[in-house]
Amino acid sequence: MQQPVSIRELGLVSYADSLAEMQHFTQARSATTADEVWLLEHPAVYTLGTNADEAHILNTGDTPIVRTDRGGQV
Repeated sequence: MQQPVSIRELGLVSYADSLAEMQHFTQARSATTADEVWLLEHPAVYTLGTNADEAHILNTGDTPIVRTDRGGQV
């Protein structure tokens, strides 16, 4: 039997705050926790994956750089 999916409409939130909340949700869930789809927007950021080289970032201006635990580059 498929569980229902919950929708969260969060609006405009910071990237770091939403990432931390998603990680907390994932760590706290159990086999019976319903899946969720999060609809949100965050101000522009550059994210660096686990293999990212900061030398690949050129002229970011005021855009923040956030290191994440995802794979890949920038």
